[in-house]
Amino acid sequence: MKRLICYMFIFMHFLSIGCSKLIPEDIDKVNLKLLISCGKTDIKLGDAIPITFEITNVGSVPYDYNYRSYDRCGRLYEFELTAIDINGQIVPDPRADSNCLLLGGLGNEDRILKTSQSFTKTIELNRWAIIEKPGTYKVNAFYHAEIADSNGNEGIIKSDSIDVNIKPRSDKEMIRHIDNLITLLKVTKARENFTYQQKQNQLKKRERLIKKLIYTLHPAAMSVLVDLVYEDYHRNDIYWAQEAFHYYLTNKSEGKRVILQKIDEKGLAPSILYLLRQTDATKNDFARLIPIALNSNNPEILSDGVAATSMFPDDSYMPRLIKLAMDTNSPARIEAIDAIANNRTDEGVQALRKLLKDKNDSIRETTYRSIISAYEKSSGRPLREGDFKDALKECYMEQF
Repeated sequence: MKRLICYMFIFMHFLSIGCSKLIPEDIDKVNLKLLISCGKTDIKLGDAIPITFEITNVGSVPYDYNYRSYDRCGRLYEFELTAIDINGQIVPDPRADSNCLLLGGLGNEDRILKTSQSFTKTIELNRWAIIEKPGTYKVNAFYHAEIADSNGNEGIIKSDSIDVNIKPRSDKEMIRHIDNLITLLKVTKARENFTYQQKQNQLKKRERLIKKLIYTLHPAAMSVLVDLVYEDYHRNDIYWAQEAFHYYLTNKSEGKRVILQKIDEKGLAPSILYLLRQTDATKNDFARLIPIALNSNNPEILSDGVAATSMFPDDSYMPRLIKLAMDTNSPARIEAIDAIANNRTDEGVQALRKLLKDKNDSIRETTYRSIISAYEKSSGRPLREGDFKDALKECYMEQF
């Protein structure tokens, strides 16, 4: 029970970051106005599209809010944007199917917006809309204010719409644009004699360049994005490579081709199998790669390979997965337990029953949750009803 209470506290703490609410009796006095603008006029297909939010307090009481510079989930959800094309169709949201919660970030600052004061925040429309064609788009903005009524309904402030014109860019122009970004990316690196702040500035520059490559949605950009996981210059680069293939990959077949070609040329790298999983790669594509990953000395490649077995299960992987799950020093122990539960075998069930009695509290809990999750949904052969009936009950009583 103490563990559950701890989880609830942590969960509520994360939700509270950027989500504090004014007391209900002040709701009628809080009045915010939202205006948006696009400070860039010569926008071409594939460019970042900056939209500036201007929030003004036109009410009679101060507005307390949390100003955030980033969210670990990938975008600031309080600054929402939508784009509508000339046919009246809403442009697809790259994160439409994402269940990511507000996760906060280190760049938080509590602020007070007094009456008649304003603050601004610029958000790239590309974070909210996959712009694949030139044309005029109607952009709407929504600010999720940190206010709520007595029923807990959050206050959402809507702007008037603005028109944003996206000019065409020929394929040759796009290639030149991408080549220029690649050239800049190659020289934008921190040197050993740089100060901490100089290194951080270089990382931010690289991030902007990588995002611009992502926004092109062009096959020519895929190759350099995949190279980021091989170069392993900084974990931030790998994050954005994952972001590109997870949310912005519009041509999954081309993505698969580029990744498999890189693997043939350079072998496996950390996160490369994760990128491949975002394409239309099949079980047969992974069949030759997973055994290599499962025997890798690189802990990240090993973990990636184990995670891939959950998506593409096969009984031939089970002996290795069980060995990893039982090894107290294995860097992929948690992933292995989950993979074993996802594809039932008699040997796997025996291993999971032992793990439910492991002396490590965390391993027992991981095993318990993996089994429960596998009963709800399994990518391989499902668990049987009687496999863990008594064992689960005993583990639950001990853990909670």
